[in-house]
Amino acid sequence: SMETITSPTTTEAREYILLYASCEYAQFRFAEFVSLAGLFDCRFGVPILASSSQFGRMNSLAIRQRNAGVHDWTGVAAEASIGNNKLQLCSTWWRSRSVVCILCEDEIKLRQVVKRSALIKSLLRVWQSTSCLLTMLNHVTNGELAPYLAEASSGFDNGAWTRWRMCIELVNVSAAMDFKVGIVDQFGEAGLDMPGQVDLKKPEFELYYLEHWRYDLTAGAVTDKTPVRVYLAPKLCSGQSRAALHNLSLSRRIFIGNTSMNVQLAFIMCNLARVSPGQLVVDPFVGSGSILVSAGYLGAYCLGQDVDYNIVFGLGKSTKAEMRRQKRTEDERLSANFAQYGISNRFVDCLVGDASQHVGLWRHSALFDTVLTDPPYGIRERSRKVKRDPDGGPKKLDENYFPPKEHYSLGDSVSDLLGFCAMRLVPGGRCVYWFPVIQSEYKGADSLPVHPCLQLIASVELPMTHRTARVMVCVQRLPMIDTPELVAMASNGATIVNHDHHQLRSSHYSRKK
Repeated sequence: SMETITSPTTTEAREYILLYASCEYAQFRFAEFVSLAGLFDCRFGVPILASSSQFGRMNSLAIRQRNAGVHDWTGVAAEASIGNNKLQLCSTWWRSRSVVCILCEDEIKLRQVVKRSALIKSLLRVWQSTSCLLTMLNHVTNGELAPYLAEASSGFDNGAWTRWRMCIELVNVSAAMDFKVGIVDQFGEAGLDMPGQVDLKKPEFELYYLEHWRYDLTAGAVTDKTPVRVYLAPKLCSGQSRAALHNLSLSRRIFIGNTSMNVQLAFIMCNLARVSPGQLVVDPFVGSGSILVSAGYLGAYCLGQDVDYNIVFGLGKSTKAEMRRQKRTEDERLSANFAQYGISNRFVDCLVGDASQHVGLWRHSALFDTVLTDPPYGIRERSRKVKRDPDGGPKKLDENYFPPKEHYSLGDSVSDLLGFCAMRLVPGGRCVYWFPVIQSEYKGADSLPVHPCLQLIASVELPMTHRTARVMVCVQRLPMIDTPELVAMASNGATIVNHDHHQLRSSHYSRKK
């Protein structure tokens, strides 16, 4: 990632916990959070200079009281680039933990980041962190948590909440309900007293006791006898997009296709692209429009394009399981998906167009704020373009004539896509797309397409089979002056390192030996 991480500047920063779902697209956590932090101008710190053992011994109260604590939580400078050791360490650290601790100065902005995230379950504000439960109980008995309890009680006095519960969360280990109830009883005996009524089903205030156990990736299990750290922290908010994941489920969507994008991955694409309300987003390989639905849900205006007439107008056979081999119904089309979720006003149009001819198709100016797409690479859907005569024109220009299609290679489609982004994205606009690779040949950023007008922001690999993977790539249009030379350079497309389409297909479908 080439995102800028801005660290806290004062000792007023407080410690927070980002609680993730275990192993749920963990490789995207760091890139998504950093992108959203930039979108909402949220300054935060991460423990990338201190080792994990040093971090485990840091006390949250000491962090807020000593400048040295803030120095241990250091952000990456704006000059950070691909391959930066700090970024690599931070990304690996973020990926390997379901409990991520950060420092932040502005809680309001941090809440905005978490509510937008598609991966974060909950945001907690740390009251106290210790090495074990016994030490935590001693702090409660000694009254060290009195200021925090008073702060929480003020919310009850002001009517912010009346019902509460205590949650016991053990990360990477499982525990019986009796064990968790026993922990709650121990806190009660230690003197933890909260006003209000206990409500286990619909609480308005949740206090978490969190034990973080280290998971040994080599052993494939938890091998330590004690937790890395234990925390007492109230819950501030949940990832709002997680509710949208359920509402927008493909299983209940009116119009889907063979390659409809997983809802969670579509939201992650939107977050890396920093899709915002009022932006104009385009997908030049729209298909069933599953990516655009997520962008529209976030408030963007959406425009699609595809070379397949049938998919644009909802013709042909349905791909839904209950309607297999039957013709699509009248309302099985892209616009119906927007209507299904009450966002019809965000759907601009869907055009039948050949992405390989984008130079003559669109006006020569920066039209779009964001490009989100999943180019076809011939695994679940064929990659096709309009077959043209040697002079460059289609076979016929008759109104009722459907021109024949020919193979559209992976290298050509991605090259045309990045050329389209260079010519049609506003300066600073982002494109997020998928690029398939053979795992044994993938060498990180050096294996990705390069365009002189686009800057690589992030790339995250997601395995498809034991031999192939696809990489979510985020690039940003550089703020260049549009001179004739730049227009020519942009229209030339990108440099593709490896685009052997047939080798990719054979590797994807080969059996594991």
